[in-house]
Amino acid sequence: KAVVSTQSTGIYKVTCVMEERPEFAGRDVPSLISKFYDTSEISCFSYDRRFNKKGGKTKDDDFANTWLEKTKFYTVHPLPGKLRLAEIAHQEIVSKNRNYIL
Repeated sequence: KAVVSTQSTGIYKVTCVMEERPEFAGRDVPSLISKFYDTSEISCFSYDRRFNKKGGKTKDDDFANTWLEKTKFYTVHPLPGKLRLAEIAHQEIVSKNRNYIL
């Protein structure tokens, strides 16, 4: 029998999610230090995916049926690190919203 692997590799453009640092709470931190931590020791990222929801009210209008799904990923180790790859500890779908014209 052939063994089928269920693992896959995905490459996505993600956005860093800045989290409050407890050691900086209530302190006046110099801007160079806070800028360093804006891009270092990051373990939470978000990814937005567009999809068409089937069965919408207007079946012929693609834009009216387009929704946006926001997912948060949490890595096992903070980035940047020694490895170029990041193992995902867990992920959660934060929201599914319909696209709107503002």
